[in-house]
Amino acid sequence: MATPSTSPSPLDPAAVPRTLRLMVTTFAAALVMITLLSLVAVPPAEEDIPVAVLVLGVLLVALGAFAARAIGFRTTPLTPSDVDGSTRTALRTSLARFQVSTLLRLALTEAPFLVVFAASLVLPYGPWPVVVALVPGLVLMVLLAWPSRRNVRWFTERLEADGVRSGLPDAFGHA
Repeated sequence: MATPSTSPSPLDPAAVPRTLRLMVTTFAAALVMITLLSLVAVPPAEEDIPVAVLVLGVLLVALGAFAARAIGFRTTPLTPSDVDGSTRTALRTSLARFQVSTLLRLALTEAPFLVVFAASLVLPYGPWPVVVALVPGLVLMVLLAWPSRRNVRWFTERLEADGVRSGLPDAFGHA
């Protein structure tokens, strides 16, 4: 006879905030690790880096942040039929949508950094474009993906646009 699992469900309201914070921390640490890897693996600079290349790298990171802000917080509002009148169902639905949103924002803020890293492998400028892209990339990733009071509020405003309470701020301790 199978024993019931005591581990929390992926959408356990108590586990989701912790999981999302861990996920954002992991993605942010990956940017730092990729930068450290580039210092070791990318051949040294053969030429001076043109300012235009550095500006282009920072612009790519900014474009990813713009996309994360413009696309990453989109969601359809909760409707009474979505939640069946249950606050628990509303919370589970809200948490699931917020998880997807957070993953999308992480991907959109990390992708330009990965493009800069890939370009550093083929361009003769060494690892320095990656190092330069790290600072704004890391800051923007954390600002846009961390389940902060501001990010939860932005998402909650869209979720609750039709008047159905989501319970999302309470789940993250931002009530």
